[in-house]
Amino acid sequence: MLNDERIRRDIFNQVSKHRSNHSTVLLKLLKEDWPSSEDIIVQVYKLLYAADESAASDLMLTLIDDFLEAYRTAVNPPQSFKHDDPYRLAVFIRSVVDSLEDLMGRRTCSSPDVLSVWGDRERVYKRIASRRIQNIIRSNSYEIAILDRCVDLRP
Repeated sequence: MLNDERIRRDIFNQVSKHRSNHSTVLLKLLKEDWPSSEDIIVQVYKLLYAADESAASDLMLTLIDDFLEAYRTAVNPPQSFKHDDPYRLAVFIRSVVDSLEDLMGRRTCSSPDVLSVWGDRERVYKRIASRRIQNIIRSNSYEIAILDRCVDLRP
């Protein structure tokens, strides 16, 4: 059985060990900005682990790179002002959903149950985001952009 606290600690340790200091700082910022982002990362890891136990850690590091790069653009946009909190959260969640969808397009998983969960953006979104986060996203009109990749996510 996977322990959420251990997953959190292991992922942070892996990022600290195998990624740049910049990634570690961004991950800390994300956790401070949205503490529930850790829960989302844990849910993603559990999906990866269920799909391919042996590759879960490596895949998670690759996906975290994608998540953090998207988040960096929301925190440090070229216009030199920081976007509002709900937008930054929406960017992070959209990058998670997009990255998982991209991964599933490139990879064959051993578990058909995981594939069926991952095959639908809305189910992925609802699986990784708590009701509280979904309400924040919805009340700020970002949910459509998360659920439909063709819709631009704008602040």
